[in-house]
Amino acid sequence: SSSSAASDVYKRQPYSSEKLLKIISDILKIEVQKKAETPEPVQHPESLYTLTEIKSFAGEDQAALNSILSVFMESTRASFQALELAHKKGDYEQVSAIAHKMLPMFRQLKTQSIIGQLQILERSGPAEIAKVDLDSLSAEVRHLLETLSREIKD
Repeated sequence: SSSSAASDVYKRQPYSSEKLLKIISDILKIEVQKKAETPEPVQHPESLYTLTEIKSFAGEDQAALNSILSVFMESTRASFQALELAHKKGDYEQVSAIAHKMLPMFRQLKTQSIIGQLQILERSGPAEIAKVDLDSLSAEVRHLLETLSREIKD
């Protein structure tokens, strides 16, 4: 019976998603189409970032990708200058607000090192914020922006 098959299945775990799908389809007596495997995201120079999420918005439209990257680079330069100025003035509330504003795009690019440092700036008090090496973070952001600028194609 289905319920005894289900309880037998429940006892033996864990399962891969494929195995679990097969078990469910066997119990429900239905045929399930396997989804085509998604390719691994393309990692870019030195695995600094990936454009996978951004390309999901832009599709195959290179002009749209160029536009998104250009706006990101311009916005990041301005935001980072404001962040450095706020940090220099000891305005940690402003540092937190700017870091918060910058995080979403860096998350889309999956720039893990920069994300980690921005999260500290976003969530921490003056003592923790003071520990972030802004010169190092600035160099990392500049390197990312230079690398991204090479992604923009005609």
